[in-house]
Amino acid sequence: MNEVVATLRAYPGARFVLSAHTDDQGTTKANQELAKQCVISFARFVKNAGIRVSRFALKAYGELRPIADNATAQGRAKNRQVEMKLNN
Repeated sequence: MNEVVATLRAYPGARFVLSAHTDDQGTTKANQELAKQCVISFARFVKNAGIRVSRFALKAYGELRPIADNATAQGRAKNRQVEMKLNN
C-alpha cells in the first residue's frame, strides 16, 4: 500500500477508478457489503496518507463483475481483490 501512496504522490493530477470484487460464496448482499467496506477502507487509508479521495471513483461490485471463474478455488481467489485503474 505504501508503494501505491508513493505513486499517487508522484502523479498528483491523476484520477483513478477503484473497484472492489468478491467471489460468489455467501449471499449477494453480504458480498456487496464486503466490497463496499473494502473501498471505504482504501479511501480512509489514502486520506490518512494525505491523498485527496476525490481523485477516485469508488465502485463496489461484489460478486456482480467477476474477474475469473467462480467455479474453482483459484478463480474465486482471483475474484477477491481491489483493482485500481487510471481513469482517462
